[in-house]
Amino acid sequence: MRDAVLSAVWAHLPCLILGAVFFLASLIFLDATDEQIAFNTNGLVSNLLNQLPYFFGCLGIVGLIWLAQMPRPNRTVGNLWRWLAGKNWVEIILLRIPIALLFTWIISYLHLYFKVNIPNFAPYTWDHYFAGLDRLIFFGQDPWMISHRVFPDVLATQIFDTLYLTWFLVMQMSIFAVALLPPRNTLRLTFLLAYGLNWVVAGALLAILLPAAGPVYMEPITGDPMFRPLMDQLHHQAETTKIVALEAQKWLWEGYTLPEVDPVGISAFPSLHLTIATTCACLGFTTGRVAGWLGTAFTIGMLIGSVHLGWHYAIDGFAGIVLALVFWRISTRVTRWWLTRTEPGIAGEAAIVVS
Repeated sequence: MRDAVLSAVWAHLPCLILGAVFFLASLIFLDATDEQIAFNTNGLVSNLLNQLPYFFGCLGIVGLIWLAQMPRPNRTVGNLWRWLAGKNWVEIILLRIPIALLFTWIISYLHLYFKVNIPNFAPYTWDHYFAGLDRLIFFGQDPWMISHRVFPDVLATQIFDTLYLTWFLVMQMSIFAVALLPPRNTLRLTFLLAYGLNWVVAGALLAILLPAAGPVYMEPITGDPMFRPLMDQLHHQAETTKIVALEAQKWLWEGYTLPEVDPVGISAFPSLHLTIATTCACLGFTTGRVAGWLGTAFTIGMLIGSVHLGWHYAIDGFAGIVLALVFWRISTRVTRWWLTRTEPGIAGEAAIVVS
């Protein structure tokens, strides 16, 4: 087991280096006057326990994929159970899953630390620039006007609202699916590194360099009522149905303005929802066209929904998609180079199976 742990840690070294650099950056650039988000063991354990349902859901998905890939005569529940019984569950539970979950949790937690401190680095001054880019791209129109013209019904807003919430489920299910893979599997390490780059580079570095609050906060932060018609439209629809996005937007604003409310941070550019959704789509394409195109459809829905609900400018989503594709390509090359360099011939094939 000791050799397996050392091999797994060594395989994850690019990811661990990224996490270490991110942590050191938080120590260097965030001082005692900044918003403090303390690490605590109880919070970590609670967070991991809350994610257990996703783990069992992923087991079910992996089982269904196994059944679908098996020749029809062997596609039985009995064979599935025998396949599951043949797995090294000690390694899966004690090594594979903890490494993946700890890395993704710590990266996202450090991102939150930076996100709530964006105003300490610079004020939100890029909103008008991004809104102007949107109008340039869409021939003088705000893209939300097009979205609400094409999808005028409150039902469409409900669908986008639900889809936006589904993002958390898709992200967690993808993490758990990857966590089931062997420690030296190429796909596992590619996804984890790309995931980390999304949060570190897009979610922290670029968010600090190009601070923007998003259409929903344009008026309260800059005083410009440019997007008041959009928010009035959403609040009007909320009179007949519950729109979770409006409640979440109010909660984020209270965290930004009220000292008694824990801050979560406000940031629009680039859209992390789109970088993660695109990364999950890339993961899907490695398992088959159906999963890949489903991931692509989900990403497109997220792009439209982020504009429709006032969370983002369209350029936020476009930038998020491009960045995610670049990060995936970089992660693929780094992972293959690292595995080949450290132990030639051991890198696992990119297949979403537990071996």
